[in-house]
Amino acid sequence: MMQSFATIQSFVPSAKEQEKRTAVMQEIARMLDARALDRVDSSTRADLELLRHYLNPGTFDFDSLPAWSRRFLTEANGHKGEFGYLYGELQESDALESQKFQDRFGTVPSSEGPVMVASSGFIYADVVRMVKSDGVRLAVVTFLFLILITWLDMRNWKGVMISCGFVALSSYWTYKIMGLMGLKLGMFNLVVLPTILSVSVDSVIHLYHRRCELGAGKIGELYRTTGSAC
Repeated sequence: MMQSFATIQSFVPSAKEQEKRTAVMQEIARMLDARALDRVDSSTRADLELLRHYLNPGTFDFDSLPAWSRRFLTEANGHKGEFGYLYGELQESDALESQKFQDRFGTVPSSEGPVMVASSGFIYADVVRMVKSDGVRLAVVTFLFLILITWLDMRNWKGVMISCGFVALSSYWTYKIMGLMGLKLGMFNLVVLPTILSVSVDSVIHLYHRRCELGAGKIGELYRTTGSAC
């Protein structure tokens, strides 16, 4: 799931590494200075001269880099090269992929000790993990609280059963319709669902009280008045 990474070493090799590379380039330069290469044609000789030009680069350090890359690797406190960038090959909007990436690369080992990794995808994964662990328990507590509130309003167990039964039925319908339409439960519709259910609770309580006022046999008037408002 790791596409690439970049640290200061991606731009500035260590002094020891630069010495190794310089030694190799010097060896190549000696090979190009061989007398046998003096007999090549003019076009090849021009290519060899170009190679010789690039075989004496010298060493460089952080201050030799272009301004954009120095800014890219400098922290707010002025320290240089104390962090790196990880580029993941994943879809961050997919919570399961973000969780896998977090499990694998949330902490990266290094010679200086474990390095913590930060990502907006990790926040999303943590929220989804928390919702999944607390969702069922929260739903049960909320439903029990709804029963208590409706009973305090109606003081009638029949009304409580009708109101809470309607909420349970509408939740079941929503669940089934999402399945038929291929809609998955995500962070955004997870926020919308409690709002829809709370509005449905208000509506059914209004309809129940109006039904008690009108009496039986007046369903048409019930839905023309209170029903249309709901």
